[in-house]
Amino acid sequence: MSELENSFFKSVFEFQTLLKENKELNIKLPRVCLMGIPYSGKSLLLSSIIGLDIIPIAQKLQIKRPLELKLNHLNSGSPYAIFEELEKEKITDFSNISDIIQKIQEKKGNYYQPIILNIYSQKYPDMTFIDLPGMTYIPVGACPKSIEEFGTRLSAEYANDEFNLLICPIPVNYKSFDEKTYCFKCIENFGESRYRILPVFTKVDLLDENPEAFKDFKDFINNNSIPFKFGFVCVKNRTEENLKNNMNLKEAIEEEKKFFEKESPLYGKLPKDKVGYDILIQKIKKSYFELIKENLMKENINLKELINKAERKEEKKNISEILKFIHDNSYSKNDTFNLHEIKLTKQQDKKNLEDLIDFIEENAKDD
Repeated sequence: MSELENSFFKSVFEFQTLLKENKELNIKLPRVCLMGIPYSGKSLLLSSIIGLDIIPIAQKLQIKRPLELKLNHLNSGSPYAIFEELEKEKITDFSNISDIIQKIQEKKGNYYQPIILNIYSQKYPDMTFIDLPGMTYIPVGACPKSIEEFGTRLSAEYANDEFNLLICPIPVNYKSFDEKTYCFKCIENFGESRYRILPVFTKVDLLDENPEAFKDFKDFINNNSIPFKFGFVCVKNRTEENLKNNMNLKEAIEEEKKFFEKESPLYGKLPKDKVGYDILIQKIKKSYFELIKENLMKENINLKELINKAERKEEKKNISEILKFIHDNSYSKNDTFNLHEIKLTKQQDKKNLEDLIDFIEENAKDD
């Protein structure tokens, strides 16, 4: 097997391998959805996460249909892609995928129907990313006339799915720090689902480096203004000039590191655990497994009873390994209890969490 794209994909692949060895734990894996306002850097962010420049990025292109990007692990062979609505023709030249997506987006049709693109590669686990149309009130081109209702309704449909981790890019400008701006208003409309949101500040290099704006920005990124369970992350996407010069993802990550470390006297002072692509990947991984942990509790799975029913010693050990893996790759025990007023109201949920922690600690003693 070739090296997986990043530490997040590596952890998901290892977890899926553990699950295949035990059928008793029926764990549904989360999908990762990117949602926000248009031109917030959603597509660039997704490209950086998956390590592929296949998503159309243009100043005048507004995404009109959701793009469901289904990653499929290949044990061997060359990578290829298939659009489900294009007679499942196998695509081996990935440089054409962006143009194909753009042509499909420009067609009129059912805007709620997602474009489904399957990518088969040795460097990915089996998982799904979703790039949602931007939430806005200004229609562009062939977009639905009631674009605000469409964007909000569609985003809410994905946000209300408890198995979706929501990544919300927020373009940095002074208006971003007003809690009543459109971006934060949309987030607040999702109610309880905001606990599954990972907000990401993008286009950070466009913020004028004045003390007043930076002070407000720092309050947000330190999670003091609008608390989110997983906190904020700040990244620097590629600029329009970078894209024109065909800057690749590896070069962009190197430039981002220089920006936060040297080129910016203000941003260079930000906490290192709040900025950069590497931190974003770590946050996504921990948030992903935290969501798995929470959904295990909500499904009222009696973990002690499940392990006690396992007939073979290998089965008991495997279930314990799965639970320990979830714990090790999510947030720490203390974080789970103290993250910004997130409380377990149901007695059964509390019991399930106690069972989960008990078994994790018991299994850890045996290592």
